[in-house]
Amino acid sequence: MLNSKRLTPHRWHFDRIGGFDQVRLQTDEDWRSLSSLDPKLWAVLSCPTSAMAISADALALLDTDNDSRIRVNEVVSAVQWVCDALKQPSLLNLRSANVPVALFRQDTELGSSLLQIAQQLLDNPDNDCVNLAQVNLQLARFSQMAFNGDGVITRASVQDNPLLVTALDKVMHHAGRIEDISGQLGVDEALLVSFDAAVSDRLAWYALAEERNALVLGEFTLQALDSFDLVKDKIADFFTRCAIAGFDNSSVSALKPGISVYEAMYDLMLKADIDAIAALPLANIESGASLPLVLGLNPAWKERISHFREYVVRPLLGDKSVLTESDWQLIQAQLLPACTWREEEQGVQVAGLSIEEMQSWQEQKLYMQLQQLIQQDLTKATTLLQLNALKKLLLFLAELDGVVQNFVSMRDFYTSEHIGAFETGRLFIDGRSMRLCLPVSDVAQHAAMAHMSATFLLYCDCTRRHGADQMKIVAAVTAGDGDRLLVGRHGVFYDRYGDEWDAVVVRTIENPISVSQAFWSPYKRVGRMVATQIEKFASAREKAVEAKSSELVTAPSDKPPVDAKASAPFDIAKFAGIFAALGLAVGALGTAVATIIAGFLTLVWWQMPLVVVAFVLLVSGPAMLLAWLKLRKRNLGPLLDANGWAVNTHASISIPFGATLTQIASLPSGAKRSLIDPFAQQSHRSWWWFGIIILLMFVFFWQWFVVSENWLTRANTFVHGSPKVMDVMKDSPNTEGK
Repeated sequence: MLNSKRLTPHRWHFDRIGGFDQVRLQTDEDWRSLSSLDPKLWAVLSCPTSAMAISADALALLDTDNDSRIRVNEVVSAVQWVCDALKQPSLLNLRSANVPVALFRQDTELGSSLLQIAQQLLDNPDNDCVNLAQVNLQLARFSQMAFNGDGVITRASVQDNPLLVTALDKVMHHAGRIEDISGQLGVDEALLVSFDAAVSDRLAWYALAEERNALVLGEFTLQALDSFDLVKDKIADFFTRCAIAGFDNSSVSALKPGISVYEAMYDLMLKADIDAIAALPLANIESGASLPLVLGLNPAWKERISHFREYVVRPLLGDKSVLTESDWQLIQAQLLPACTWREEEQGVQVAGLSIEEMQSWQEQKLYMQLQQLIQQDLTKATTLLQLNALKKLLLFLAELDGVVQNFVSMRDFYTSEHIGAFETGRLFIDGRSMRLCLPVSDVAQHAAMAHMSATFLLYCDCTRRHGADQMKIVAAVTAGDGDRLLVGRHGVFYDRYGDEWDAVVVRTIENPISVSQAFWSPYKRVGRMVATQIEKFASAREKAVEAKSSELVTAPSDKPPVDAKASAPFDIAKFAGIFAALGLAVGALGTAVATIIAGFLTLVWWQMPLVVVAFVLLVSGPAMLLAWLKLRKRNLGPLLDANGWAVNTHASISIPFGATLTQIASLPSGAKRSLIDPFAQQSHRSWWWFGIIILLMFVFFWQWFVVSENWLTRANTFVHGSPKVMDVMKDSPNTEGK
């Protein structure tokens, strides 16, 4: 019976939100069964840690492989860990860093351990809950203890023993140091073992030198070898040049620097250590010459030769002021065993320690004493692990549900109770506030994918603290219109924590915002086109006038004035042609307008509104239909994909839902409004409309009575009725005399 119950699959509940099925996580069994939910039903499969609006501590606990991404298996593992700790994992839904002690499981090792440490933190018998503040306070106190369970010993751990303090300082200086949980510097077992091994290797290497008689200068042998290495190539170069000069005396001038080398230094700010001087020979080149060790040296090498004389020449050859070639060969021969021994150097890590210090380290068994202190510190590790585990649980209780609700589903984004973990704040601009704002690292890269969301997007640069803090965001505009949302406009951005940023639009991706905007868009386009053409015409006329004025001003004063009448005689034929063309244009326009008006007036009264509606639909209908189709394609997925999210579903932004993402400014409920504006601009629209009506009437009557070839017939029709009535009137005897 138990086996059959265990094999019974969990009965999930799904809600249709945002155009896809979103699983509901409410009951304890829902949370315990999350690992059995098919990943194909998850809304998101992975996301970068930088795109999740949760604390850094919680992110570090979730990102178990430290790859800076949160994945399905990591989320499932975190939820399962909470289920192992608590009897009621549905506490995650509360998003509170507070847990009753009675809800810890006692049938699991994790639950029992957490219960044990939680009971120690209860400072009040009446209080049966543990919160995150209590755990953080206890961790802070625990970390300040000399032995705090992190396996790191500091000076506080050995402060009662001066010998161990000195030994610890040597380990930190030569092997390295790390911080313990209190922030103090110390060493752990790995560093201690590394230091001790280096000491052993170094002493063994010195023992090898004793066997080979390599320490020709005793404890100063290594120092002498360092001085020898600095100058050996330059000294060899000097004696080689002198040998060539002895071989062929004519080569001396070529082996010495020419005058041009010194001339090239003339314009330089000369210092003894510049490369141009260091490249010169060590001393004057002559056949069989000796190397001066005091006077006549290249200034760039004087200090290094002085060290060589002090640590090599004087101990081996005595106090010499010059070095012959035979002396040089003798020095090389005497130092050869030491050079060979140094090539096998061991324990470089502790090269700064003397032989006596290293021998004292081993003789006094300082390694074992420090090792015992590390083990003593580790005895407190259980308490530290319990405190950290309890902190992990409380962090998960506070923030894990927000992560899961953006992975398994996107319930936070589609509900008003919370906001999505990927949302970074709210942008206020142009009398609107946009809730759907995402962080952006590269605008161009993000826009390459984000345009497929079919959403009107604003990319903004945000700054605060006089530009010290900077960030980039993208905001989705889902209500209103985009007429004034232009590059360069400024707004204010409030992040999730309430901090205020100055925002400026740097790029837009235009898409339909609403069907109502699409309704007016054809008329706005025509208006902008007409305004643009008028501006171009006015600008062209202004430039022509300016050019003409400039010609008149810059014309030579002695040039006789030009008689305009004589130079441009009136051409009556041309004027008549222009007038005729204008008449034809006005006539054609009048014909069209008159035909439309005449046809409209012949309709029955109830048909006239239908014609107007049909005309409006003819103009605005295609734009509205196209906008409606695009608005149905609005999708959150490309916006998140551009930020590195692996979105696993089609998260649509429907027209009703989009209206909730962007709020348009409106007066508060019950507010009183006065429409009297003392500074309102005087309107002259009535005169414009009156003029337009007069013009239309003139065009109509021109077409009806003058332009038409049958103007007399139409006039009689207008006055007396049909032509047949006129014929009857002419034949009637009562009208002959009239």
